[in-house]
Amino acid sequence: MLKRISLLLILLLISISGAAAQPIMPDFSGQYAFYTELLTDGGKISGEILFLDPTGVMTTVLVPAAFYPAGYTGRTDDSSPLLSNLATSPDGRFLAGTFQLIQAEQTLPIVVADLATGTCCVTLPPLQEPISAYSLGGFEPETNLLSFSYVGYVNAGSGSIVQKGGMAVANPETSEIVASTDMAAATGAAEPASALPWALMGGWQHGEALFAPSCYACEGNLQDEWMLWNPFANLVNPHSGIYFSIFGDRLSSTSEFLIWTQVAGLPADPTEGVFPVPNAIVYQPGGMPPPFGTPISGAVIYHDPATLDLSGGAQWVTNGAQFLVTPAGDMWTLVSRDGARMPISGMAASVLYTGIPNGWIASVQVGTGHVLTRYTVDGGSIINQAFTITESSGPYLRGGYRLTYAPPLTGAGFPAPQAVPIVPPALTTAPIAPNAPCAGFTPMLSPGAHAQVTPGDPNNIRSGPTTSSAVIGQIPGGQIVRVVAGPYCAEGIGFWLVEYNGITGYTAEGRGSSYYMFPVG
Repeated sequence: MLKRISLLLILLLISISGAAAQPIMPDFSGQYAFYTELLTDGGKISGEILFLDPTGVMTTVLVPAAFYPAGYTGRTDDSSPLLSNLATSPDGRFLAGTFQLIQAEQTLPIVVADLATGTCCVTLPPLQEPISAYSLGGFEPETNLLSFSYVGYVNAGSGSIVQKGGMAVANPETSEIVASTDMAAATGAAEPASALPWALMGGWQHGEALFAPSCYACEGNLQDEWMLWNPFANLVNPHSGIYFSIFGDRLSSTSEFLIWTQVAGLPADPTEGVFPVPNAIVYQPGGMPPPFGTPISGAVIYHDPATLDLSGGAQWVTNGAQFLVTPAGDMWTLVSRDGARMPISGMAASVLYTGIPNGWIASVQVGTGHVLTRYTVDGGSIINQAFTITESSGPYLRGGYRLTYAPPLTGAGFPAPQAVPIVPPALTTAPIAPNAPCAGFTPMLSPGAHAQVTPGDPNNIRSGPTTSSAVIGQIPGGQIVRVVAGPYCAEGIGFWLVEYNGITGYTAEGRGSSYYMFPVG
């Protein structure tokens, strides 16, 4: 009897041991995956993948310690490798990453961890030596094959060093390179030396890898049409009909674009730069953003004279039924397709990661940490659901987290967003000529400048530059307006034609030694 019990115990232990060696991880298909880092008691980096399902349930999966190269600290102020690329497979099984050696201008080979078994790592063989950078295109949903591009400096003979690169598809289980092509062949360049050496990767479309030829150590490809590479037939289609822009957000189900740009006729930040400071969100229904430097053909669907810098852009949320405008500062704005706006305060230092079917996911700074938060829209209310906090602020972890996979939004059939009419500044009939001197009052403003109303009582906006003209609006204390023309003097008051919140009219700068507005900027 004792021998039988011992045998059963041994079999049970073997069964338990086998189960522990081969854990079965849930299928995370359709869930959102985020990467974050924690500092262990021993001073080492520990990574986690946070899977968030549409109902708001989060599951944490540890990243194997072997995923990180020796000396990795997650910092930028030392010589340790920098985490430059991350991608999670749609089913949540695989995590691929690359680490950059900044000082040597090289990158380590791509590593792939199997999160289901907790094993690490499969290392993909470099396709040339050396490699300066990779771009991960992500995992193909049906096969989990990983697409990527690579580029580096190679010896072209006679002492000439040139940039060279290509694309490849690999099996994450075996590290086998299933297919590869160099950029000269992929772009059909008549002269290989003239081909762009690298490719920006853009995911998969019906079994074909999206890519856009690009340069390396340069400005890069900011806006273009994706090309398609079929790795199995090694065929390239230069026209996918799918576009991207760093100044826009595309709704994948309808190809509608939100584009942030500077629109003439609206108040604008005069700061000069490579690109004008965006002052409006434009709707482009055709799926193709306008070329740089060309007139905007789409409809303006958002602008706010009080926020002249919309470089933070906008992103589709709630399955495309709404979009979120995210300028730097405390206030974001949720805009519905019918034009209704809902201001959201307390968003300073927040980061928007992705829209979801009923809202969006962002991180919010709390003290020195960042809280991953799910926002859901329920009627006229926004419900916040906080999940986890991280203290990490690494260079590739904006707001403490990095989105490594998001299923596309599927909304369709919505009416076009309501356009905001642009009313160019126009002078109304005024009984007094502009720029007339105002006895006892010295104007401080000038046309084209911006002015702020002094705190306290609001300034009236009138149809003409007199106190008897009709009041057509008000400017609350502390708000900023754009000065259009003037000054106009009446009754000892200096008036200016201004534009505020879509209203163009006259308001008082001051009288005698009293000023109701002062210049800013």
